[in-house]
Amino acid sequence: MSLERTVGMLRETTAQVVLEQDSRDTRASEAPSSSSYIRDFNRYEFKYLVGFRERERLLETIGPFIRRDTNADSGGVYKISSLYYDSPGLDSFWEKIDGVKFRRKFRTRVYRSIPDTAYLEIKQRIDKTVQKRRVRMPLDEAELLLQDLSSNGLDQRWPRDPVIHEIAYLFKTKHLEPKAVISYHREAFFAVRESDIRITFDSRLKYRCGNLSLRESFAEEGRYFCHPEQIVIEVKFNNRIPLWLCSAIQHLGLQSRRVSKYCLAINAGYLHKEFKL
Repeated sequence: MSLERTVGMLRETTAQVVLEQDSRDTRASEAPSSSSYIRDFNRYEFKYLVGFRERERLLETIGPFIRRDTNADSGGVYKISSLYYDSPGLDSFWEKIDGVKFRRKFRTRVYRSIPDTAYLEIKQRIDKTVQKRRVRMPLDEAELLLQDLSSNGLDQRWPRDPVIHEIAYLFKTKHLEPKAVISYHREAFFAVRESDIRITFDSRLKYRCGNLSLRESFAEEGRYFCHPEQIVIEVKFNNRIPLWLCSAIQHLGLQSRRVSKYCLAINAGYLHKEFKL
């Protein structure tokens, strides 16, 4: 796809801003195709690290209250690979470890169902709220953009998109460089009645620090950074968790944890002498 077409796609869809507010319907696919520029405001998320048995018990308990995301592939999962960027001193890693209240990290994400499309994402946390901003473009063009940002900075070839300019600012001020590819399989569910509730189950959690390509042929490569039978559950919501979900979590004795896939991957890389902390 030509650069002109990419710029046109971005300009056409940048105006279609999705504001995730208390009253909005979150029932969009994991990899939306209708908007290049997405903002999520005032979302909260709880994370749990569990085994397959706890996963089955939780799904059995909350089954009547949820529905599967129909945009997943035929196996009911999204196959996701994300390339995480960080400063030479791993600022994003240490900010998470130290519990910094305001922090941002940048990643490029690819869904295996649409392997030629990349999502450039900024994930920002302000205390307990999470915000996401991302822009969608062909993977070829995303690779060119990131090469420019790593060497010459942002030039006039690229559209005046607010997310791209924020990414350029992070590259300039934090001297971002690629650190690790993290891949996993995601099962996603929505609540039947509460439009803002989304529950995901991430398994086959792997990372690699050598070949950092997001091309499809490398999707399943890497080492596990969690035990192969461990799963990360994420519960995302706007205001409050409904009673049926609170009761299920409490009944199963699940404890919310400060789980960061990126930090777990960096720590695993350190243990394998792939990083210096």
